Amino acid sequence: MNDPVVTQLRQAVTAHGAALLQNPAQLEQLLAASAASFPGKVKALLILLDKKAVTFLTTWSNDTRPNKGSYEQVRQQIATKFEQAKLLSATAATWGLDAWAAALGLRGEASAAAPAPEAKAGGLSLVESETAPAATPAAAVAPAPAAPAKPNTSAANPYAPPAAPVSDPADEADQSAFIPGGRGVAAGRGWSWFAEGWDLFKQSPMIWIVNFIVFMLVFIAIELVPFIGGLAGMLLAPVLGAGIMIGARAVHQGEALEVAHLFAGFRERTSPLMMVGVLNMLATMVIVVAVFAVLAVFGVSVLGAAAGRSVEALGIGLMLGILIVAGLSIPLMMAYWFAPALVALNGFTALEAMKMSFSACLKNVLPFLVYGVVGMLLAVAASIPAMLGWFILVPVWMASMYTSYRDIFYDE
Repeated sequence: MNDPVVTQLRQAVTAHGAALLQNPAQLEQLLAASAASFPGKVKALLILLDKKAVTFLTTWSNDTRPNKGSYEQVRQQIATKFEQAKLLSATAATWGLDAWAAALGLRGEASAAAPAPEAKAGGLSLVESETAPAATPAAAVAPAPAAPAKPNTSAANPYAPPAAPVSDPADEADQSAFIPGGRGVAAGRGWSWFAEGWDLFKQSPMIWIVNFIVFMLVFIAIELVPFIGGLAGMLLAPVLGAGIMIGARAVHQGEALEVAHLFAGFRERTSPLMMVGVLNMLATMVIVVAVFAVLAVFGVSVLGAAAGRSVEALGIGLMLGILIVAGLSIPLMMAYWFAPALVALNGFTALEAMKMSFSACLKNVLPFLVYGVVGMLLAVAASIPAMLGWFILVPVWMASMYTSYRDIFYDE
């Protein structure tokens, strides 16, 4: 089977050897060419590597015991564990294990009837026969060779990618399917996003508030930098925004929220996230230039108004500028809204993410209208107790951005 993801994985392993198995971030960069077209497959490979399933597979391959179990047995048990943990579907895990076995050129002469070994690697536990000796711990097993041999491509090779077509696996957190371009939802969902955001917030309220405070302090510090503070803030906003989305996803998956989640965007997908900031900055500059250009063409009398000759002309010019800013800023906001999440969580490029974000927002004008009205009402309520309510409202609003992303882009 000529699977482009498997081909790229094999090339990466051949070029970088065993060291690549200890560096998931480097592997993700090497698979960037496939990430846009097959984000689920790439995620499946990375999850299997991160959760030590690949290490366990190499441990099995190097095991010389005659009763260590067949590859099919081991693969089935690993896939079952990942499905039970809701990390990957059995189909996605099976495909990923076959891909890794093919890329690493794993070999093992195992009896098909022999029981699988017991071993633990990153929380993965497989059961063996009571008479079988314990397998060598994963940490003590020699890593895959730096230059693995090419796998046997014959039809009998159990390590080759499956011949049947395999669809792109679902998001690693669950079995729900990603919807490219998003879907339209009911108008009432605009309120539900806040309600579901509150559910995420109340699971770790103090950490949410701390992350909000740290977020604000970081941006204040950036803005105070002379000359470049404003530009730096626009470049780094998507990176920190992606960290918020990664943290919200962790809470959604039942994990604990951490302050470190806020800076997760600086550890992975940093370049495409900053590119979102670059595109946002360029679009903002276009808006500013457009406002001045229109005022220069149609608002010549504004200069006279500024000198006191026509207050009415000044008012018309300012109103025209406001309309231009609003007319251009709203589409930009639509393109930006989901972009950090799509880049960080789904592996899209900056331009792809912004196009998809705009398309998704366009399909959900009414829900976002309800969302905006509810947000304004909550803002008024949060302002009453000496603005203290904002320490709760803003984190809930951040969480609601994730819940809106899940609602629109996933078939739950």
